[in-house]
Amino acid sequence: MTVRLFRRSSPLLFLGAIGTGAFLVLVGLSLVQEFRRRYLLEQHIRALRTDIEAREQHIEELRRLKEYLGTDAYVERVAREKLNYQKPGEQVVVVPEQPRPTPTATPAPLQTTRTSSAREWFILFFGTP
Repeated sequence: MTVRLFRRSSPLLFLGAIGTGAFLVLVGLSLVQEFRRRYLLEQHIRALRTDIEAREQHIEELRRLKEYLGTDAYVERVAREKLNYQKPGEQVVVVPEQPRPTPTATPAPLQTTRTSSAREWFILFFGTP
């Protein structure tokens, strides 16, 4: 009496196993694609939030600048600096700029003696003789 450990399987069982395996592979691939898409979407959301924060800070800086530009201190400063206005009773003193001396380049001494080309090459490669 011999006991068979494996029975001969039917072709339908084999095709079912292949179909199930293919189905699992497709489900796995779609899950991987979905995880990848979700990861990229989260990265994009993080980048957009960072951009929003930077723009909000810029808007706040512009708001502060707008408030400063509307103050009397700014108007007075611009009137004094750009329009040369003064308050009644003030005396304005204009200090002329000192002319800066222009640097003059000292000319290099002219070489009066002409050396031969061979000697110039020798000096170039080996230094002064």
